[in-house]
Amino acid sequence: MSLKILIINIYRKTRILIDLLINLNLDYKELSGVLTNKTKFKFKLSYSFNLPYNNGRTIRGFSFNNIHKDVHSKICRDLQKGVNTNLVIENFFNSYKIHNELSIGDFMDKLKEPKFKEFPLWSIVNPWSSISMKESRKIYLNSFYSNRPKHGLAIESFSESHIESKLYSYEDAQSQVMQHKKLFEIIKKNGYKQNYSDLPTATILIKNNSWKWMMAHSGNHRAHILYEMGHKFLRCKIAMIVNYKNLDKLKNVKNGDYSVDQAKFFFNRVFEGKNPIRGPI
Repeated sequence: MSLKILIINIYRKTRILIDLLINLNLDYKELSGVLTNKTKFKFKLSYSFNLPYNNGRTIRGFSFNNIHKDVHSKICRDLQKGVNTNLVIENFFNSYKIHNELSIGDFMDKLKEPKFKEFPLWSIVNPWSSISMKESRKIYLNSFYSNRPKHGLAIESFSESHIESKLYSYEDAQSQVMQHKKLFEIIKKNGYKQNYSDLPTATILIKNNSWKWMMAHSGNHRAHILYEMGHKFLRCKIAMIVNYKNLDKLKNVKNGDYSVDQAKFFFNRVFEGKNPIRGPI
């Protein structure tokens, strides 16, 4: 084990221990989305929080209680209701077909610059992401190649064109639904086992005297399933805090991927929770 990894592990375990000892909680007003200096201090100090779903956003920017629902929430809702699995897969695949040919510029009405037409929708990144749009394409394809076969998707070649051909395929839609179904059945049978070393991750969004939380890249399946099973809170590791007044300091603003105005548009869209910021992938 390298020294860097050892230091990271020690730091993470120390943060978890402090979290368990201090056990900071949000009060009633804070849980409703009210932000004070005390709330900011709590977010900065704590490793994780029980975050209220009624103040949360999916990774696609929908509020969890949005009547239109994130497509992955629809999967979990239908599984919860006992809808035929093949029908759930077909419905999800229809969403794939709608988004298959779209670029970022096609999907986001405020992103009409030519550069946004060059990137497929699945490669979109948030202004506050740690990777750029150019980096995202390669990183996501590598991640897809590594992870999806674990959930039943056959990928026969490491070529980018072959991997891309699988992204919106029926087989991938099937593997996504079956991943949800398997986890749903495990939680239904055994209950939800909270693991501090593998918590879902969330981004805290701050604007004036209000805050929201948004799912990051870990634990999204758990988040959708638990919400549809009736849970009111989700224990999340705080991945980062994004303040509306500091959007000009974000990596993907400073590198030119987004202007400050585009970053504000992105942020506000998530904060409102009415419309998505990305497709089913």
